[in-house]
Amino acid sequence: MQKIESGITDFFSKTGRVQTAGKEKAVSMLNTLTQEVTRMIVTTCVIPVMT
Repeated sequence: MQKIESGITDFFSKTGRVQTAGKEKAVSMLNTLTQEVTRMIVTTCVIPVMT
C-alpha cells in the first residue's frame, strides 16, 4: 500500500513540475511577443511620424 502511495505522490509531483515549466515557457513566449509587437509599432508608426 505504501508503494502505491509513493507512486501516486511521485506522479503528481512530476506533473506539477511539468505544468510549472509549461507555464514559465508560455509567459516567456508572451513577453517575447509583446516586445516584438512593440518594436514593430515603434518602427512603423512612431519613427515615420517623427521624421
